[in-house]
Amino acid sequence: MKKTMKKLTTLLAAAALTFTLAGCSNSSAEGADSGGEAESAEWPATKNIEIICPANAGSGTDGVCRALASHWGKMFPDHNFTVINDASGGYTVAYEKGRNSDTDGSTILVGTPSMLITYYFGVYDHLVTDPEEFQIINCIKLESDMAAVCVKADSPYETLDDLVEAAKANPNSISVGTGSGNIVYAGTVNIENALGCSFRKVDGADNNERITNLLGGFNDWAYLTPQVADQYVQTGDIRILAYADNQRSVNYPDIPCFEELGYPLNYQVPTGYILCANPGLSEEMAEAISSTLPGLKDDSMWKTLLNTTFKGGSWEYEEREEGIQTVKDMQIFCDDLGLGV
Repeated sequence: MKKTMKKLTTLLAAAALTFTLAGCSNSSAEGADSGGEAESAEWPATKNIEIICPANAGSGTDGVCRALASHWGKMFPDHNFTVINDASGGYTVAYEKGRNSDTDGSTILVGTPSMLITYYFGVYDHLVTDPEEFQIINCIKLESDMAAVCVKADSPYETLDDLVEAAKANPNSISVGTGSGNIVYAGTVNIENALGCSFRKVDGADNNERITNLLGGFNDWAYLTPQVADQYVQTGDIRILAYADNQRSVNYPDIPCFEELGYPLNYQVPTGYILCANPGLSEEMAEAISSTLPGLKDDSMWKTLLNTTFKGGSWEYEEREEGIQTVKDMQIFCDDLGLGV
């Protein structure tokens, strides 16, 4: 009987928002009548808006940030939206820019689950789910491919069983290109738990570095999504041994999944982009920003991103309360996986 992926338990639901936002709607948050007795939040409240991207240009996170800038730029043509890339300090410099930004909505940090991983590994001292540390605006939860176990074409490991056998015979010797204290690292731990073995984890700042180290023979395998590895598979430089999920990829159906190979995964690695800011950002302003997101799905840059970087990916807008819960579920993944300092 097919085993069912263990469902992540949920935390207490976020308290229902009871305020009313006058002058903010999905179709136009600018130029709305601000009359009436009740004070309302309007966004953008400043001419220039910075979107802080804790990743290098050309990355998936960068693509999401630029799609947001494209969407908001069309929605609010009299305002300037600028993407600021900063991957320094293990992404923590960007996190701090967002956390210590002005409270007027002029700076928005677009984080990933790595914000939680860096906290659990003691790399970063501020927890994104703590309302005294960050104000969560919403979460863009993408449905896209999980990672895969990738090896160099001439690797001695022809199958996942071969890799597992070698790793069990030589614990912490078979090397894997991962991140350091980020979601890629957590995903690798998830894989280790399913395979029942341990690998020597080698830091790779991003996909490009992990691919370079794999092809250069410095790592035995790499944690990469199929779409990232695909061009190297096509040129005969990389082979994919298994897809790290309990069912096959819709986009790459020829790759065997972990469960059918006898290694069911207990958890699915969370994905999503966390829009957040200074904890002093008001609930009304956070809701106003969140209310502009539904139209992102119609932006041409966003559509291109889903068809290229996130090949076959999809996204449906979640109300802010649901988005906050999605981020809390990411934290539960870290707890359940046993991550920590």
